[in-house]
Amino acid sequence: MRVLELAAVVVLGLRALACFAPAGWGVQARLVPTAVAALVLLAHVLLEGWRWQMVPVYVATVLLVLIDLGRVMMQVPEVSRHPVRGVLGLVGAGLLAALPTFLPMPRLAEPQGPVVTIGTVDGQVLDAARNRPLPVRLWYPAVDNASGPRAQWLADSQDRLPLLATRAGLPSWFLSHARLFEGHAISGAPLAQPANQDGSWPVVVFSHGRGGFKEQNTFLAEALAANGYLVIAPDHTGGAFATSLTDGSLVDFDPALFGDGLTQPEQDTAVRALGVSWAQDASAVLDALAAGETGADVGPINIQRVVAVGQSTGAGAMFEFCFRDSRCGGAVGLDAWMLPTSEEALTQGLNVPVLGLFGHSSFGFFEPINHERFDQMQAATDSQGKPTRDVMIGGANHLDFSDGALLSPWGHLLGQDTGPITAHRVFELINAEVLWFADQIATGSPPAVDAAEPSSYPEPEDEPEIEPWQLEGQLDG
Repeated sequence: MRVLELAAVVVLGLRALACFAPAGWGVQARLVPTAVAALVLLAHVLLEGWRWQMVPVYVATVLLVLIDLGRVMMQVPEVSRHPVRGVLGLVGAGLLAALPTFLPMPRLAEPQGPVVTIGTVDGQVLDAARNRPLPVRLWYPAVDNASGPRAQWLADSQDRLPLLATRAGLPSWFLSHARLFEGHAISGAPLAQPANQDGSWPVVVFSHGRGGFKEQNTFLAEALAANGYLVIAPDHTGGAFATSLTDGSLVDFDPALFGDGLTQPEQDTAVRALGVSWAQDASAVLDALAAGETGADVGPINIQRVVAVGQSTGAGAMFEFCFRDSRCGGAVGLDAWMLPTSEEALTQGLNVPVLGLFGHSSFGFFEPINHERFDQMQAATDSQGKPTRDVMIGGANHLDFSDGALLSPWGHLLGQDTGPITAHRVFELINAEVLWFADQIATGSPPAVDAAEPSSYPEPEDEPEIEPWQLEGQLDG
């Protein structure tokens, strides 16, 4: 709960304690905390913004205000002790806090790195060869102490949030509170001067998963920007849950692109064609970035050793991108779905280092053959003398590899594809591994295994039963 939300519930609890006040205290014993609760809620609405999870608190406060004002107007001289009412009031206050606690406001941890301020900007790229518009978001190091509003987590949230909720099988209003969710990047902040020796920014391209969106891994994008990277992420039009174009139109998710409704092997063929298309999307946004056609002046950049990162479907597509585009310097898969990766890439391997981070296999999100495909690509990449690394994060499920894990800390109890490990703990581990990998790609150094030993990450104190790291392979080469 946010500060003023918690304060309002605490004051309502104090209102319940007034039922234990001795006779003679007067109606003020109840009226004062009720009035304070109303003022706190008013400040909450004005400063923090209302959300539907707090509606029971709003209703309870209004009812108590009306009741206590009625007592004043009726000139009730004093309030007798009502211990039972007091106990029920305290229980009620606890119940009022349950919903906003169970479904809290998402919060991103402050990105750690030498960059003081990070910026972000939204734009759109047109792949003219395919007549394919691609909305993009960029994150980058900004000038120190740049001022301005923080960017919304989800661009065009008023139009897109209802679609995101229905895509997840929820009522259209269920995620309305995410309109208040902000990252740490300053919208439109001026770009800083590169601090690298070659005077250019290293680049990371990120690809979302099926029905995902370009902002879905803001935790990672901000961490990379805070460490000197320029990150660009496209919405894969038709593959995102909803793509908002600059002309005001919305392109819906198209399940046919994933072969839904087809039988094998036609579905596999459709998904591999999708992987090629998304790999072409990554190439297109890099072309636009180099040409200054993203809607942002990014200054000098280095797109000859790009780190390609993807989650789920996007990870398989980024492996395909690195198989096809020589500008790729290294590939990172976050709980990768390997079907979008072509058979050629699986059998021949990649000519760049590969990092694979996976959720715990016990959740069964993917069939075992999915990791067998990664193993096949890994072995072929190793045979080319390129280093690879395969890590499983214990306690993590598929959704834990994106910001979606922040929507509820109890998602694993509600049937969501999250695990018992906390979202911020998974993000910490992902950020450490990806930064370690990207730093060495950006400098042209082959990754060294001792730079990111799992033992360097302490066990989470509140989850002693979870083994956060389990190596499934050795970094070779």
